[in-house]
Amino acid sequence: MIVIALKTLLVFEALWALSLLPFLAGAMSARLARRKRRAAATAARPAIQEALAIYLGGNSDLARLRALAKANPREVEEAILAFQARIGAGCEALGDLALKLRLVQQWCCAADSRSVRVRRRAFARMAAFARYEPVRRVVGDVVARALGDSDELVRLEAARAMASSDNLEQIARVFELALSDTPLIRFLIAPELRRHANQLCEAAVPKALRSSRSGVLVTALRLLASWERTIPLADLGMLAEHPNADVRVEAMRLLPLLPATRQNRSAVLCGLADRDLRVSTAAVAAIERLKLPDGIAPLTSCLRRGSEDLARCAATALAGMPPEGRQALEGQVPNPDPIASGAARQALMMVQMAGVN
Repeated sequence: MIVIALKTLLVFEALWALSLLPFLAGAMSARLARRKRRAAATAARPAIQEALAIYLGGNSDLARLRALAKANPREVEEAILAFQARIGAGCEALGDLALKLRLVQQWCCAADSRSVRVRRRAFARMAAFARYEPVRRVVGDVVARALGDSDELVRLEAARAMASSDNLEQIARVFELALSDTPLIRFLIAPELRRHANQLCEAAVPKALRSSRSGVLVTALRLLASWERTIPLADLGMLAEHPNADVRVEAMRLLPLLPATRQNRSAVLCGLADRDLRVSTAAVAAIERLKLPDGIAPLTSCLRRGSEDLARCAATALAGMPPEGRQALEGQVPNPDPIASGAARQALMMVQMAGVN
């Protein structure tokens, strides 16, 4: 019985091994095919690069590039993207080529894929060529719809593509997305919006700053401050007096980037006397940056509010505003308040050590 059982087991194992052979053969065949494709792609790259160089040199004959794209579509696409990254000035010619080879149209079709990976790749390609106006015309509605995609990176690439436009309505939509989406989206898309600051300040920014939600106001103020450029807003007084201290802090941080109107100067000076020390500290930093002569007296008052951090910041600001600021510090050295006198002495000592006149 044992012998029969062993023979039966061996027969089953043999049959099992035979049944696996087709799968193993298929796997080996697929592996060999992939190797062949990689080898063919590697061999085709020099020819693709040469054909692209000839095209960019002024030869508009696409016959060779079309043939290469038919045989090696992925490699041609990657080569065009690599050229685009290297020679930004040639973007228009490469954008035109991407349209003629129907790459842009393929990306638009891939935008509806169920695969997140495929969608990300498609929108990254669109964003790379979106500065070319004919490409924007083709992808316009596609990228606009993608602002509502469930995937964060798809939304990011769609926003980047739209931010390349000069269409104010589209730029405003990207700005709204930056305010409402994730911190990652906001961080990465803010630099793309910077060049549109003046346009956005016509309507989109004032609308955001009229929000009744403190969170939206804080986010909007931080985004504007991240641009580190002049923001054409004449009056931020309402936000500098907002009931929410976080809003007031961010308003103080933005004020140095705004025009030095009477309203904005007044807002900074009022911030120095704010009941929240965080707001006062932010206002001190704004005064230090703006070098407002009117700020010397209220800065001196900040030395006497009982906060070592605020006093230290105010003293540093006064030290950077000679000669009146340093004279104010010298007047505080004999102050019986140890915080005020200590901050004044330390700031004056730092000036002497630095040898600043």
